[in-house]
Amino acid sequence: VVSDYLTVDSTGFNFSAQTEAREILNSYVGAVQNLEYKGPYIEHAYNEHKFLTQEMIDGKKHRPDSIIAAALSHRAKTSGVPEFLMGRA
Repeated sequence: VVSDYLTVDSTGFNFSAQTEAREILNSYVGAVQNLEYKGPYIEHAYNEHKFLTQEMIDGKKHRPDSIIAAALSHRAKTSGVPEFLMGRA
């Protein structure tokens, strides 16, 4: 459904690939713990990050949307993606 709206080349990611999903999430969590990111205080996203559990990272419980979005952004940044588009242009 979404691919019909894309106007640039893109790469999808399926979070049901648990091993790769865990690697992406753990990499992002490490970057946050190393203070690599700053951002505005958004209470909902702050709480999702504050209360993230290993069960969520492992996919045994629901993964919060703000964590997924940030982890995918981190993956794009660290994998040399020249441009990262998110949302509407």
